[in-house]
Amino acid sequence: MGRDAEAIASFEAAVGVMPNSPEANTLLGNALRDLRRFKAAFLCYERAVALDVNYAAAYNGGGLALFALRHFKEAIQQKAAERWTREEMKGKTVPLAGGAQSGARLRIGYFSSDFYQHAVAYQLAEVIELHDRSKFEVSAFSFGPDTQDTMRRRLQAAFEHFLDVREKSDEEIVHLARDRQLDIAVDLKGYTQDARPGRFAQRLAPLQVSYLGYPGTMGASFMDYIVADAAVIPVSSREFYREKVISLPGCFFLVTAPHCLARWGNATGSYNCRRSVHTIKSAVRRLQFGPLCDRSICPL
Repeated sequence: MGRDAEAIASFEAAVGVMPNSPEANTLLGNALRDLRRFKAAFLCYERAVALDVNYAAAYNGGGLALFALRHFKEAIQQKAAERWTREEMKGKTVPLAGGAQSGARLRIGYFSSDFYQHAVAYQLAEVIELHDRSKFEVSAFSFGPDTQDTMRRRLQAAFEHFLDVREKSDEEIVHLARDRQLDIAVDLKGYTQDARPGRFAQRLAPLQVSYLGYPGTMGASFMDYIVADAAVIPVSSREFYREKVISLPGCFFLVTAPHCLARWGNATGSYNCRRSVHTIKSAVRRLQFGPLCDRSICPL
């Protein structure tokens, strides 16, 4: 609401009254982190963890603060993600059997709140447009604002099905995804702002993949794969990921190619990743067979 200074003053007062409260210290850390005061925020999270070593929200906030400060410790991030998932997703994880039917198009659902003029959308749009519709049926599950800007309209045209689910609960979205018999659910959010990992904990599809929006581990048993490249997740870092890593050659994301800019508007970034579209489609096919033949990161 734009009243950050007042929020910090209120949380500081709360910590003054309840210095031994991990929740008060964490809330102060969150407010400081929103103002990009990452060092001060991290100290708040440290105090919260010292008061309660099982307080998941403090681990999550501390990991985000460290990442922003570029003091990124992979082992700390992994522990923070696993602890947060264990505490916050307790009792929500549900197994789901099944998979793609023989001869059927592979049904893929992309889940995000960023299907509008957002960095993730600019990197995703052409990937969706270049899916081979004879092999893949692609759906968007949008739980973000309906801005009706240029990028929003582009994505609505690109997806075969574009579902606005922002008013639905996690349980309703899970039922919707299961009714549509998705084979693969792709999470474009991870643990970033407005993420809703609870729906993935309840299993939207037999295979669940983290891609693009959050390159860290989610530390969750319900996320099966993460798509990256050798720069984002070097081989030496894979041990810190709960997910199986699919490493694409070259760049793991694509920014809209120059020939599209005149039609769809400008975007910042480099334009050297077009080949990733084809390797992503190959990776999707590998995901279909991975659990059956353990070839999840090997070419078919």
